Amino acid sequence: MNNRAEPEGRSDADHARKPRTQQQKNSEFVDKLEQLEQKISALEKDRNTPLYSRRSEFRKDYCELEELDLKGTNDRKTEKHKLKQQLGKIRSNVNKFQRDLQDVKPSPEFC
Repeated sequence: MNNRAEPEGRSDADHARKPRTQQQKNSEFVDKLEQLEQKISALEKDRNTPLYSRRSEFRKDYCELEELDLKGTNDRKTEKHKLKQQLGKIRSNVNKFQRDLQDVKPSPEFC
């Protein structure tokens, strides 16, 4: 039997249910991410199709759109890079914290 006092109304089934919901959230997030990546690739494919008006009176407008698109692409890349750096820092801090927790010796007060 467990020496820890469990809050009323909580059982092992509740503990098993919690990770499953987190796993469901993770899978939903991954599915949404894949859908967005598919939409981005479809939009890029449509954007890259040949436009017959590139050499006509719409060339000026098209150049402005190209510049805006390039700026948006660069902004997304830099933001993605920053987020990856932040996630790397968080991951390393979590790993360090886990190692620190493993090194801590339990005191008799909390056993």
